[in-house]
Amino acid sequence: MPHSCDSLFSVSSSNVHRVTDANGVIDIADLQPGTYTVTEDESELYAPQPPQTVTVS
Repeated sequence: MPHSCDSLFSVSSSNVHRVTDANGVIDIADLQPGTYTVTEDESELYAPQPPQTVTVS
């Protein structure tokens, strides 16, 4: 799947899943407190990165 930006991300939890658009922009303005996993899509342009867990309070 081709993208117009170099990297795309997703933010997810058990009840939320948000992804960047083709420009690499993500709307998480209404993100509720909780624990989320941030995942960067793999690309041939750079080394794969492991998902990161973050807590929003």
